[in-house]
Amino acid sequence: MKTVNFFSVVILAIGLMSCAETEDTRPDCEKNNTGTIILRNNDPNSFTVSVDGVNNGVIQGERFLYLTVPAGTHSVRVVRQSGSHPQDIMFDPFVLAKCGEMAFTIEDTRPDCEKNNTGTIILKNTDSDPFTVYVDEINKGTIQGNQTIRLTVPAGTHSVRVVERSGWILYPQETSFAAFVLATCAEKTCAWD
Repeated sequence: MKTVNFFSVVILAIGLMSCAETEDTRPDCEKNNTGTIILRNNDPNSFTVSVDGVNNGVIQGERFLYLTVPAGTHSVRVVRQSGSHPQDIMFDPFVLAKCGEMAFTIEDTRPDCEKNNTGTIILKNTDSDPFTVYVDEINKGTIQGNQTIRLTVPAGTHSVRVVERSGWILYPQETSFAAFVLATCAEKTCAWD
């Protein structure tokens, strides 16, 4: 009798287990028919992100943003309104498959002088003789007669001095320019004859 009761309990338990609901183990993207848009921002500034004309928030500078959207055709627009170079980038429309991914990169389009915080000193030698150039009392080389050269230097305060290089002159010509502040991406011209 004990044996019959044991088998009845086992059969009853197996029957109850077979009636239990099975768990859906499919990935969420498959269950919900969605895909992922991945944005990478290489620019230090933040951008507003819109997908299909709907604002999806902000992507911070030099970060990633992952957006889950329905599978289908989409367009992405990012807008930067801060900084010295506003940008409005529209990525070409694309089709996003279920569980698919589409990645876009926002490039840093600032000029190199802004990225590197530099400016330019333009030196114009209208004399026929060569001159040695000193910027902040550091020898930057020689500028030949009737030549113009451009030197990229960090933004900030600088001094320029040029000394004639002709070998037989007892008192070489020397010209010093008053110290000046060079802003980022600015140019300062120093000319002499």
